Amino acid sequence: MFQEILRFENPRMLWLLLVIVPMVGYYIFRTFQGRAAVQISSIEGVASARRTAKYWLRHIPFILRCSMVALMIVVIARPQTSEHYNNTNAEGIDIVMALDISGSMLARDFQPDRMEAAKKITSQFIIERPTDRSRIGSICR
Repeated sequence: MFQEILRFENPRMLWLLLVIVPMVGYYIFRTFQGRAAVQISSIEGVASARRTAKYWLRHIPFILRCSMVALMIVVIARPQTSEHYNNTNAEGIDIVMALDISGSMLARDFQPDRMEAAKKITSQFIIERPTDRSRIGSICR
């Protein structure tokens, strides 16, 4: 049985992701601090102005900066994948299946015909025997 496992070499480094919380707090504080780049006598006309996409896009550099810090911290934690195989020792038995492939198997008294029904039952039987799959043989006469 195949199983892929994700683990971190230095999982304690993931605690550094908490650094993003003060970064966001400082950014919000600085944004609401409201230092104007241009001083005007009254903000009546500006306060009623509609906010365009440029107003919201100004936050993208900060979002990218936080994403970069988070990704760097994950890289420092060294994620690793490994493939794990479970070998199970089970005793199988030898099975030989004999199938009749003569012309009578093509009779249409079953839906599908007898040959297709035999193939389906044989496939289902093999699937239900996981420990014996390599020990099943067939004879067709």
